[in-house]
Amino acid sequence: MVDINFIYRIPNLVINSPPLHMDSKSDTVDYEAMYDESIKNPTEFWSRQAKKFLKWIKIFDEVDGCRLEEGVISWFTGGQLNVSYNCLDRHAVKNGERTALIWENNRTKEQINGIHECISYRKLLEMTCQIANVLRTNCGIKKGDRIVIYMPTCPLAVAAMLACARIGAVHCVLYSVLGVRDIMKRIKSSEAKVVVTAQKAFVGDKCLHLRSNIDKTLKLLEKTNENSVNHVLVWKMNDCDIGDTLRDTDLETYVFDYKIGEVFACVADLGWIAAHTSVVYGPLCNGGTTVLFQGTATYPDSGRYWEMVERLKVNHFYTSPAAIKKLMKDNLNCVNDYNVSSLKTIALGGEPISTATWMWYYTAVGRRNCLLMTLMGKQGEILQESGVQGLLCFRHPFPAMGREIIGGSFKNKYFSSFPGKYFTGDWAYRDMDGDYQIVGRKDDIVRIKGVWIQIPEIESSIVGKSNNIENASYIGLSSEPSATTDACVVVEVRKSVPESQQKCKKFYRDILESVKSSIINIAGEHALPRFVLVVRESVYTWSNKMCRSIYRDMAEGFFKPLLKHVDPSENIVLLDYTTSPLPPVANKWEHLQ
Repeated sequence: MVDINFIYRIPNLVINSPPLHMDSKSDTVDYEAMYDESIKNPTEFWSRQAKKFLKWIKIFDEVDGCRLEEGVISWFTGGQLNVSYNCLDRHAVKNGERTALIWENNRTKEQINGIHECISYRKLLEMTCQIANVLRTNCGIKKGDRIVIYMPTCPLAVAAMLACARIGAVHCVLYSVLGVRDIMKRIKSSEAKVVVTAQKAFVGDKCLHLRSNIDKTLKLLEKTNENSVNHVLVWKMNDCDIGDTLRDTDLETYVFDYKIGEVFACVADLGWIAAHTSVVYGPLCNGGTTVLFQGTATYPDSGRYWEMVERLKVNHFYTSPAAIKKLMKDNLNCVNDYNVSSLKTIALGGEPISTATWMWYYTAVGRRNCLLMTLMGKQGEILQESGVQGLLCFRHPFPAMGREIIGGSFKNKYFSSFPGKYFTGDWAYRDMDGDYQIVGRKDDIVRIKGVWIQIPEIESSIVGKSNNIENASYIGLSSEPSATTDACVVVEVRKSVPESQQKCKKFYRDILESVKSSIINIAGEHALPRFVLVVRESVYTWSNKMCRSIYRDMAEGFFKPLLKHVDPSENIVLLDYTTSPLPPVANKWEHLQ
């Protein structure tokens, strides 16, 4: 039995410290004064906030050491703190039985209501210390070592993240739908020494074989002599049915106006950076109660979110615009059937461009308090006028900016496009009042036969043209932006293909006509795809966007070679995979089976 207090005892400094002052700022004058100070005197402002809300082992020597022109992000230089300690210990001492996590487990079609489990700050601290001790004593992990976490969204995954932070290890949390190829890339780039995983994960009605994927990944890495992993820690479930719970295992803000005692729900998967901030570290550092959501927006039905809101009495709900857009296709009964009166906030992300939530009259756009921001043209020019669309950049740093990622290059990705500025990768619109609205990702534009195409417009048009189409994704088939590019369209249908030949032809004709007319109207005939892939159920990101990268690689590796024998002048080729599994291309897509 591992002694959970063997490494980390609670210091007297915390035991004797007064409780945190977590009063929210809900006064317009106070907010405007704070904002003005953050712009005019950012060093003094952020220094005071850091000292007020965090417990430091050693106070920092310098607040802002950022140099955007060199791609350097550096805050609170010389300071020392432990984020795990800030998230857990100081709350567990004073309010140990306060709920830290509400685990909203995956729901089946047979369950009228979802199931959830509450984890207190004291219990989460105990779990975290146990995992930290195993990593240190059993696995030999030391400060700076990398650990891959490939888990379902569950309390044990949160504890593993906090355990890494506790001992100074670097965690790499993977989205649970990733397959062998993507896991290999993460392990190789991070040179991870330990993998923390589970036997299985359930997302909607799909069972994901996590342990099996890890085993296959490590075997492939062994063959190429690229395996850095020495230990694999597995959550052994007693019964791998949907609905397994934790009992089966062996082992204040500017933006949301959150108050202690309220329930905060961000529905991102833990593998996404949004969840790192808004599911784990942000809420727990502030002593809040945060929901771990395991499932999807529309399974078993479109009321999944709202049933949870009613049952857990959620006060703040944080999701993505794409998820809301997907739900808007259904009628309002999916909301009206439930009591959602507990909700104070529905947030769609983007803290730097948002405002205080109580300023209800700014719901659609970010306020012009974003003096940190600017819009850039394609040639690198600053766009000064209002009523204009451009590429969104930050011209001044703020503490939430990413610094670097092991195996990657933030400097090349975020600072090279516009020297001296941080490029977010977004297109944005600045209206006549100076307010900003995100239009879409720069990645949402593809070059087809020399012409730039805006993908979201095409996708929205395709979906709106046909009652048979649930969703659509327009995908360019070349990694070279300047090259002449083919395209494909992936269409997710609402229902199965009719069995009768006559109805089947009509069904296909409807899909093809919707695709062709939408593309021709928006971009012209040159943008028509080489083929259309029809699927019954698509693969989605946590934000409910179809996974373009998966289908792009599939098209490049499997479908596109088939078109060598097809005359390009002929009609679009339609490939129906509504009743058969998608092809396993070089074992890359086993998680889709």
